[in-house]
Amino acid sequence: MFVGRPNSDPGRERAFKYLPPPPAGLKPPLRWGTDAGLSELLGSRANSIKSERRSFTSYFQSVDHAIDIMRRYFGSTARAFQILDAAGQASLQRDLEGLLQKRNRATDGSLVYEAEYLETVVIRS
Repeated sequence: MFVGRPNSDPGRERAFKYLPPPPAGLKPPLRWGTDAGLSELLGSRANSIKSERRSFTSYFQSVDHAIDIMRRYFGSTARAFQILDAAGQASLQRDLEGLLQKRNRATDGSLVYEAEYLETVVIRS
């Protein structure tokens, strides 16, 4: 659901701040959503790398519904909720609520927001 640039991903962006840092020597996975990161990861093995920023609209019954789905099914967000104590979970919940409410385009109590992702086609050398 949330892919691409970190700021386009409410769940992942917020969740990473609550997770322990990756082991030494391991780079953050968010670089897959950047041109520089893709070039670093694939450049030496690629004949061409072409990326285009695209967007999609997500629809949920409410902000609470979206957070419930993220909490259960979306990687880093689910993991953050699993490892946090009650106070940490409440803090992450508030962070997500605030961000989603800020980005919400709906006026009827549902949640509608647009997110961006990086569509990339790589041709191997």
